[in-house]
Amino acid sequence: MLRKCQWLWCSLFLFTTHAFGFQAIPPAGPPACGPVRSQHAAAPAVVPASARLASIGGQGAVCQCSFCRQQRRLQQQQSSTRPVPSVAPALAVRQTPVVSPGMQGRAVRPVSYTQEIVQPSMDAGVEYQYTGPSSQVYDSEYSVIHDGFAEGSSCCGSCSNGCCTSASSNCCCEQSGWWLSAEALYWWTSPSDVPALLTTSPAGTIQAESGILGLPGTTVLAGGGTVFGKGTPGLRFRGGRDFCDGLGIDGEFFALARETDDSFFSSNGDPILGRPFFNTLTGLQDAQLLGFPDLATGSLRARMDTRLYGAAIHLYRIADEDGSCRKDAFSAVVQAGPRFLNLKDGFVAEEFATRDNYYHITDLFQTENTFVGGEIGLQLRHRLNRFFWQVGGRQALGATQQELDVAGMTQQTSPAGTLVNATGGLLAQRTNSGHWSRNRFSAVPQLDLNLGWTTRWGWDITAGYSLLFWNNVLRATEQIDSTLNPNLFQLETIPLTGASRPAHFLRESDYLAHGITFGIEKRW
Repeated sequence: MLRKCQWLWCSLFLFTTHAFGFQAIPPAGPPACGPVRSQHAAAPAVVPASARLASIGGQGAVCQCSFCRQQRRLQQQQSSTRPVPSVAPALAVRQTPVVSPGMQGRAVRPVSYTQEIVQPSMDAGVEYQYTGPSSQVYDSEYSVIHDGFAEGSSCCGSCSNGCCTSASSNCCCEQSGWWLSAEALYWWTSPSDVPALLTTSPAGTIQAESGILGLPGTTVLAGGGTVFGKGTPGLRFRGGRDFCDGLGIDGEFFALARETDDSFFSSNGDPILGRPFFNTLTGLQDAQLLGFPDLATGSLRARMDTRLYGAAIHLYRIADEDGSCRKDAFSAVVQAGPRFLNLKDGFVAEEFATRDNYYHITDLFQTENTFVGGEIGLQLRHRLNRFFWQVGGRQALGATQQELDVAGMTQQTSPAGTLVNATGGLLAQRTNSGHWSRNRFSAVPQLDLNLGWTTRWGWDITAGYSLLFWNNVLRATEQIDSTLNPNLFQLETIPLTGASRPAHFLRESDYLAHGITFGIEKRW
């Protein structure tokens, strides 16, 4: 009777195995309990197998190790919303990650779950006790799965992207592919010095003292300090492709919005308006009146603008701390390539005045700085689950081409209607007008700090801070010379007497752009 029962039980077991795809356990004795070891995660604590099964006495034997007891308690307490590993004396359920298309990250990839029944693979005579958090699953071929994320593909033997050369190498496959990021910028830039452009004096001031800098009651209406330096929005785009063995290429482009300062003043004689300057003939401060009772009426518009943009291309190499794709992985990226920057400033002053004649006077100053050089950089990145931080530093060395354009024009119309055009305005005369260009050595360091979070859909959300420094640049308003020779005004006195002022000096300064960034990044 006993032999018949045993024969029926074996037949039923073989039929169930064949029907449902179960794999039979080799008859090497009762299996050890506990989680299966992971090749990419730290192995659970090992304890001596004093008693692998507390009771082995027949068909109803139940494993009493701490891991199995814990799993039975979890199955009773938790709902089925989170996949939980379960171990039976003969069969083990393994959660196999299936990487969803289009959802790969660099080090952490979203996955979906499927189940298959597998035979546990344990060292004979050793029991492995589960000591990690209950939300982790250890299996024999895949890395740690946590909250729907896997640490990457299996080892290189099953990698299909062509990046692995040896199935026996102890590495974790990294998906090659494209990536693209877009960032919103809000940066502050270095201000530019501006001389006093327009002054006013209290009503009743005599003509000889009207608009003169340094005299009591004189007030500066335009200029006389700095311009720009306020927060400016912008955009930065980065993109590239990761190749095998940690190599890749990337490019970036950024631009800040054009920053402008526009002022307009007019007078029909009251209030008093004057354009101040230092008179080389008298050696004293002076002013050309733009508004004075019964003498002059007119208006002045001063417009200043600046804009910065740049680009770069890099070849880079990614080096992991230990060649793995751990969730707390640390990586370093070394990059090198060409760097380009462009900074353009402009200043225009336009005067309409009626004195003895009608005058239309224009002064124009424009500078452009173009940097071309080579750049090397290092980026450090540390990821902890979905969160990561990144610090990057770059240093570019090269040449800055400085260009300066100065031009002035005066249109004089007599009461009879005679029109005379003359070269030179007020601040831009023939003595400082023209085009100048030269090259200067420049250093352009840059610092980037970022904090990020990876969503379940494979998008990286980042916030950070960036700083860029550029030395030896020209600013348009800093090229204005307010020391003037009145014999050059309107129609030049020939022959010219006195100093040839204004003059051009090509004054250099340092430029700083820094601010906050908010961005998104996608890899596929």
